[in-house]
Amino acid sequence: MHYFINLFFTVLIVLPQSKSLDSSASGVQRSKSGPKWVTLDPHWVKQLKFVNRMSKRKATSPDNNPNHDFCDFLFDLADYERTVNNNMFKFKAYKNAAAALAALPNRINSGTEALSIKGIGKSIAKKIDEFLSTGKLRKLDSIREDSTGQAIAELTRVSGIGPAKAKELIIQGITTIEDLRNREDLLTHHQIIGLRRGLPSCGDIDVL
Repeated sequence: MHYFINLFFTVLIVLPQSKSLDSSASGVQRSKSGPKWVTLDPHWVKQLKFVNRMSKRKATSPDNNPNHDFCDFLFDLADYERTVNNNMFKFKAYKNAAAALAALPNRINSGTEALSIKGIGKSIAKKIDEFLSTGKLRKLDSIREDSTGQAIAELTRVSGIGPAKAKELIIQGITTIEDLRNREDLLTHHQIIGLRRGLPSCGDIDVL
């Protein structure tokens, strides 16, 4: 079981770097008539290998992980911190807490009990207590209602569109896939192909 868990988190975090990345340039324009490419912090680009729609990535199934529901909301929070806030500290904290809970053979019954586990602090323990009491998290509900976060998650489903490009599109009033179909002139050839095929993002990052 430990081998499976280690393999899971390795696959989750370490993915091949996109072939579209060119580390020789920090930020340029595609062409005079094409969309402008924003300059990204190299550390952010290195860390952000891929994005997925929030709540799509889950831990293990209830059958082999008694704390699967805790792991699920921790993954949701981790994805949000990484893809929307670019807060790698919180991303790692949530991810490590989920890993610790997934490795346990027994169900956690309180935040106090969770505090005894390495990688879980008071903030996450409080979230566990809240989830046990209400079956949901106020913070996660707020995130799901965040229109910007939802728009980024929606647009980055298209292969070739990363968070930076998504934010650029949002500024121009494009927040949905339907909006995107009406403004293909803002996309590269690769992004247009991804949009028309309806394929999910494969970890591509919109930098040259």
